[in-house]
Amino acid sequence: MEPAIESSWVRRIRDNAFRLLAAMKSENIGGLVSMAGSSLFLFGGDSAGIVISLSFLVAEIILTRYGHTRAGYSAGGLLFSFGDALAVISTVASGNAGFQIALALMAGTWLIGAARAPVAWFGERRGSAALVRAADALQPIVGVAILALRIPGIVTGLAGGNYIGAAAIACWGAADVLVGRLQDVGRKLFARRRLAASQD
Repeated sequence: MEPAIESSWVRRIRDNAFRLLAAMKSENIGGLVSMAGSSLFLFGGDSAGIVISLSFLVAEIILTRYGHTRAGYSAGGLLFSFGDALAVISTVASGNAGFQIALALMAGTWLIGAARAPVAWFGERRGSAALVRAADALQPIVGVAILALRIPGIVTGLAGGNYIGAAAIACWGAADVLVGRLQDVGRKLFARRRLAASQD
């Protein structure tokens, strides 16, 4: 009787787990995948890994809740930039110049994105609609650039034996797709092209 009871118990847990996953939205799963990738830096064993994981976690929460606002996107981007910059000198990226360069480029790209709110604010103060539009254009541009940089990050990480770092970036890339950032970038770019065409 015991094996049958145990089998039924295991089956019930499995079915409940599948039911929970089915009920979750893709952005929720994407958030979990992103947090899992960020937590991999904890396995580096250094204090930088802890700070990196925390900064990415806070950035993800900010983008999830306030990423639709300029201030929220800039704050999240600034934390991602800080985390990527710190990752360059972390144990996870040590001894791999190519991987460190990829992380540094990601940090720089996020920093550009973080300029969205202050540039838009400056444009509004000066009454420059063009400057405000340029600030808002940073989000889709940075989104495309970050997605493009995921690939060399993964490749250089694997090539240099930095498997934890490569896995973290792979998780971020998967999360970008799951939470709809890739689709959101496409929608924003398409909307801008349609608006420009209507004004011609």
